[in-house]
Amino acid sequence: MNNMTLSTNTKNCLYGLLAVMVLSLVPTGNVQAQNSEQVGEYIQQTRELLEVVAVVVIESDSERARRVFDQARQNHEQSIALLESGHPVMALTVSQRAREGARQAQRIARAAVSFEERARRYIERLSNLHDNVKERAIDSGNQRALRFVNEAEQLFRRARQQFQQTHYEVAFNLLQSAETQLKRAARILFEDGGAERLERELERTAQLINRAENNMPENVDGALLGLLQKSKESLQKARRAYENDEPLKAMRLLKNAQNQVRRVLRQVGGNPNSENVTRQIERFDQRLSELDMDSSNELIEKAVKTRNEASLALKDDKIDVALRKIRTALNLLTRAGDNSR
Repeated sequence: MNNMTLSTNTKNCLYGLLAVMVLSLVPTGNVQAQNSEQVGEYIQQTRELLEVVAVVVIESDSERARRVFDQARQNHEQSIALLESGHPVMALTVSQRAREGARQAQRIARAAVSFEERARRYIERLSNLHDNVKERAIDSGNQRALRFVNEAEQLFRRARQQFQQTHYEVAFNLLQSAETQLKRAARILFEDGGAERLERELERTAQLINRAENNMPENVDGALLGLLQKSKESLQKARRAYENDEPLKAMRLLKNAQNQVRRVLRQVGGNPNSENVTRQIERFDQRLSELDMDSSNELIEKAVKTRNEASLALKDDKIDVALRKIRTALNLLTRAGDNSR
């Protein structure tokens, strides 16, 4: 019991000493502001560690690792709150606990999954991310971002070599370092005008999903519908990552959404044509004639009005608008039929 108390006291003393040492490195003059800035950098590095470990924990599917990691993440959020409320020393101590928890979760997760399989999946995922960030860095001409991309590329190459030599754990650690460099490059690009580009790509991907949805045939295969739903979910997660200031994660999820919706478009045809719209209008007219309902029904009125708008849009060669209108009209007609039963 005494040994345990001594160990805890010693540990607390070391925490306090480390906090004093870190905060004593800044010169006098506006000390509080400088201390806060230095602790802020430490907390940011803790966040980067948590982001790397999160991937390992998720892939491991270890409940124990997840519990430990969740506690570490709570400590990290607490450290941010302490710093913002003007307590840098306490914030530093809690951030240190977050790091310890993250590393413990990482050890547990690593023991749960084969390094070979994890490294293989990591290489596949990071390869696409690297190409994505590199393309953006070249387009922007940002030399700082390019430097981090090049460093990531070298680490990635070494990781592949280690993997081929069956040094899977070494390969995995190198991949983690490569991802950290890519995150730094993505951060620089995001702050240097890349946010606008990413926002435009999110919007374009949403338009692709709408196009795929509008081109879905009536008796569509369930697997295709599932793939379209996955693309919507990936886009939604990408938006959240963008809003949470996580550019690399947003890029990865956005790429997933784009790949998924393009696979759907290859199946259903992504470019609507006048013949397709004409067939949809004919289908509407056929269904309407089969419905034994009063034409004054509100849903029927709206459906017919929308169908006529589609026909006018088709005459004006506004194919996308026409297709959207006739799909809406068909949905209204279906609802009217369902309500009459």
